[in-house]
Amino acid sequence: MPETYKGLVTYTPSGLYCEKGGFFIDPSRPVRKSVISHAHADHANPYSAEMICTAPTAALIMHRYRSRETGLFKKVNFHETFRSGSVDVTLIPAGHMLGSAQVLISDGSERWLYTGDFKLQPDPTCEPYQPAEADVLITETTFADPEVAHPDPVNEIKKINEFTDRNLILAAYSMGKAQRISRMLAEHCPQRLVMVHPDIHGFNRVYESFGISLGAWVPYQAAGFKQIRHGVYLAPPYHFNNFRKSQRHFLAFASGWTMLQKRCDLRLMISDHADWRDILSVVGFTNPKKIYTLHGDGKLLRTLMAERGLEVAKFN
Repeated sequence: MPETYKGLVTYTPSGLYCEKGGFFIDPSRPVRKSVISHAHADHANPYSAEMICTAPTAALIMHRYRSRETGLFKKVNFHETFRSGSVDVTLIPAGHMLGSAQVLISDGSERWLYTGDFKLQPDPTCEPYQPAEADVLITETTFADPEVAHPDPVNEIKKINEFTDRNLILAAYSMGKAQRISRMLAEHCPQRLVMVHPDIHGFNRVYESFGISLGAWVPYQAAGFKQIRHGVYLAPPYHFNNFRKSQRHFLAFASGWTMLQKRCDLRLMISDHADWRDILSVVGFTNPKKIYTLHGDGKLLRTLMAERGLEVAKFN
């Protein structure tokens, strides 16, 4: 595939670039000006000279890199259109995590929509996904496979209630997933005392500063955890691995990736990404004339859309 594409947004080694707007979207390297869709590290390089994003995204990035220098943030509200170069840019909720945004770009003749990471499942810890029409759609395809259908997350979390005689060590990514799981535990497993790893509770505080309720949780203490029977310890994946050989706890990993469910006592298929049905729904919402794919193999989507007369290409 060629390295660049003609159009309002092009692919470069540093990331997606809007020449008319003079900015990159989710660049992998520091640049002069960037629009950041959300705070996860694979989308949020914190060292660009100017970074445009929502206020929660800026707060989460600043917390993660609090000991390092970061660029200048320009905080934008959802649906607040701003001018950059000769284009108008609007951030629209993506439903992936708190502050996550789709990026809608218009030059008056064409509209391009970059989804970033997104999900359509209900999630009270973030702004729900909102659709927008565009001529060109740039979508993630992390789970773009007809075989992938994410189950109901409420039914998944309620599985924890079946495990009553031992504490549960529950792996969840520190930012975004852990906060969603904490809220779900409070709503659907209220008898469980939730303890969280230090890398998680800082992000919990950021969420709570934006009015997001995560239920009752306390910082993890090993001695206290040993003294209870119905506890859940939310731990980041790297720390979770320390418990892999434990016989005193149940183990679970909250993820849409089946490979991460291996050697766990409980499968918790809870994903913050779109599944096949969601991607097709977003194509319908957006009604594009062309689609570009990112983050995953869009081959199956290309095959299906070709049958419908819609061109799909991959941004490398």
